[in-house]
Amino acid sequence: MKKTGSESTTAKIAKLIYDSLSEKSETQQVTHNMAQRRIRITLTIGAAVFALTQDISRVASVFLVDYSCALKLSTPVTFKSIMYRAAQNGILLKGGRSIEKLANIDICVFDKTGTLTYRDMEVTDVVSLCQNNSGRDLLALAASVEEHSSHPLSQAIVNAVRHHQLPHIEHGEVEYIILTV
Repeated sequence: MKKTGSESTTAKIAKLIYDSLSEKSETQQVTHNMAQRRIRITLTIGAAVFALTQDISRVASVFLVDYSCALKLSTPVTFKSIMYRAAQNGILLKGGRSIEKLANIDICVFDKTGTLTYRDMEVTDVVSLCQNNSGRDLLALAASVEEHSSHPLSQAIVNAVRHHQLPHIEHGEVEYIILTV
């Protein structure tokens, strides 16, 4: 069955982008609040300068020194620029909050069977973040556990171990629990 209107994939992506542009990240909220406080201070100083000097050019100087506009503009422009650049590279980001969460990511595993690859999945690199284990040890351990799964990513790990002729590591019982969200 083909979907039309708001149920189509294109419409859902457009809605995601529209919603993400109106969503403020934590950084945007902080800079907005700082700018709001700064505007009040600047207007008060500008009014005081005008009351004391009656010189509009001095008031203009006070307003030129103010940076609240730059705060209010720079943060949203930066996040929207990041989203635009990512979209040019085929990456759809959900908004400023998602961009901020990227800073906390340590490991990213793509499990897109057939989407990112043109043939069977394969392990190209193994990086161990633990000083005690090498990438080869980690790969052997992962394959020893994953050999019981029929998932394509698991099979890629097992195939890599066979290719590199790494030893099988004995282990206890493995139970796979599939969660659906």
